[in-house]
Amino acid sequence: MRIPVGDTFETWVQWLRGTFGAFFDLISGVLDFAISFLERFILLEHSAVYSSVMFGLFAGAVLYFLLRAKLGRAAVIAFAVVGGAAVLSVEIWRYAALEAKLAPEEAQEIIADLNAFASTSSMSARTGV
Repeated sequence: MRIPVGDTFETWVQWLRGTFGAFFDLISGVLDFAISFLERFILLEHSAVYSSVMFGLFAGAVLYFLLRAKLGRAAVIAFAVVGGAAVLSVEIWRYAALEAKLAPEEAQEIIADLNAFASTSSMSARTGV
């Protein structure tokens, strides 16, 4: 017995792509740009408060308030040590990534991504999407 769901689903997906393709492309471009920007900001900005430190402090505070009543002081200290080690490992990775040189191919890829986003955003500005 065969249920013809695949053909119907494929037709529906094709309709969505045809009807809302520009909108999906805009969302994809914005998300790609935001992710690339955040990645480069986290890796390249030396003077900013590092996001991993901010995340570690926030996560530590949340865990402290959630676990202090249920677990003893030793468990909270153990979580703090493990969390501190995790933040430290992220910072070590960050500094290792900062020491790496940017290859010309990577630079061309960054330029292509920015140009694609610029053309996507200018196209959406013209169409009003």
